[in-house]
Amino acid sequence: MASHVAIYGILAIGMLLVIINGGIDLSVGSTLGLSGMVTGFFMQGVTLNVFGVVLYPSVWVVVVLCCVLCAFIGLGERHSDRAF
Repeated sequence: MASHVAIYGILAIGMLLVIINGGIDLSVGSTLGLSGMVTGFFMQGVTLNVFGVVLYPSVWVVVVLCCVLCAFIGLGERHSDRAF
């Protein structure tokens, strides 16, 4: 139970910083959901049918990939706000 509280606390701090900066953006939840799905996909293993193997990336590789994915999502959202 305490680990769930820590995750919500980190998300709350991120939302606080977004709201304080004036860029009220409620897409943090959808970005978290997408990164959770990508993390689950990678942690189950990636099958390479050509070689007949299943790759299990280490946790830090999955974390870095999810951070890169979320950064691209954030950049896309940042540029889409300029149109308004």
